[in-house]
Amino acid sequence: MRSRVPRKAAATGAGTQVSGGPVRLFESDFLEWFTRINLATLVVFWVALSAVLLVLGFRGAGLGSGAVLLTALAAAVSWTLFEYLMHRFLFHVDRWIPSAGRLAFLAHGCHHTDPADAGRDIMPLTMSVPVFSVLLGAGVLLAGWAPAFLFFGVFALCYLAYDITHYACHQWRLRGPIGTYVKRHHLAHHYATADRNFGVSTPVWDWVFGTLRVGRRHG
Repeated sequence: MRSRVPRKAAATGAGTQVSGGPVRLFESDFLEWFTRINLATLVVFWVALSAVLLVLGFRGAGLGSGAVLLTALAAAVSWTLFEYLMHRFLFHVDRWIPSAGRLAFLAHGCHHTDPADAGRDIMPLTMSVPVFSVLLGAGVLLAGWAPAFLFFGVFALCYLAYDITHYACHQWRLRGPIGTYVKRHHLAHHYATADRNFGVSTPVWDWVFGTLRVGRRHG
């Protein structure tokens, strides 16, 4: 079942929402197209990119199975921390720097304005690919291309899992104790308090950094 929020005419510092319609970030339909993505495109792109990175990294790194496993584990843990820090400090940067309100709205505030908009429940490639490219480039400089490719191949898969989880929290009825908890945890961030529950794929870092809030059930 899709999560619903009332739709009404609204104006923001960076976009507008017309009555009964989605939030627009740009008047130009051409530019607006780049701010949206569908789930199938997201999956195909990141699975393909991850596969290329993993194959090249595995062949070039020459690591044993134990080292590969440790690299994958490090990448997964690193992703969960990166996810938390990005959500807390970049996506909500206007909490500390009001003048960055437009940037925050373009990156994330539009999603808070209408959480039920499926086209913005996942990150468009125009935002995720540049960020990933910078991280991958830094990894190549620090560790060499093969270990970096292996690490970020797993990192990219973890990002994909996060984005699908985030999409599912807003668009699907999640079942079972884990699915129910993950959805409840994230929707509390939207409907109870925006300064808590920044982790989407895991609440671990919210617990570590004291931003965990157990909200009432939503959806």
